[in-house]
Amino acid sequence: MLLLLALLATTAPDPAPGSGASLRTLLEASRREHRPLVLRVRGQAIPGVVVRLQEASVEVRRPDHSRLLIRLDRLEAAVPLDAAPGGGAHERNP
Repeated sequence: MLLLLALLATTAPDPAPGSGASLRTLLEASRREHRPLVLRVRGQAIPGVVVRLQEASVEVRRPDHSRLLIRLDRLEAAVPLDAAPGGGAHERNP
């Protein structure tokens, strides 16, 4: 089952210089290496592994095998699941 979040926009705005580069790098590493992340979207913590990274969205497989499609402009932060709480977070600066 594919759950879609925030379907209204078709493209994400360009992030401020330097703010999204490390976030996108972390998402790409999760996709390549199948490493679990915790994504923060509107204050909700969403654990999962990136299965597809597109220009404006990321598709995440959750531990219960459901999938979410998240707009990148809604993504507030991402942290590796094995990172210590509060450490290693990659946040987008508004």
